[in-house]
Amino acid sequence: MECVLEVARTKEGDYYFKVVGEDKQVLAQSGEFETLITCKRAIHALCQCVKAPVFEAEEGAFWSGGAVYEIYETEGRYTFLLKGDYGEVLAYGKIFGNMRTCRSAITAMVHMDLDHETEFEVF
Repeated sequence: MECVLEVARTKEGDYYFKVVGEDKQVLAQSGEFETLITCKRAIHALCQCVKAPVFEAEEGAFWSGGAVYEIYETEGRYTFLLKGDYGEVLAYGKIFGNMRTCRSAITAMVHMDLDHETEFEVF
């Protein structure tokens, strides 16, 4: 699965980025930022951490060794957080129906060809 990064705006005018799969489905997205500059800084952080290892969180366990994808399961559904080197959440995954599709989304993100100097069109 190939995916791309897109920058968008909320109705209120805040910026955020999303990771979109080849089927145009959103795999993950960031939080909201007041300015495009802060959104681009978050994209830069994502570029630095996108190849992070995967950690499956169980019963309150958490990873503390740098950037990581944390996978969570609730009632048979799965999601993930991509955390940066200091534990900050850079992106959160959508809800997936099974572990396989959740891991596929992470794999697609890991294989994205990202360059923090890329200029993004805002949608």
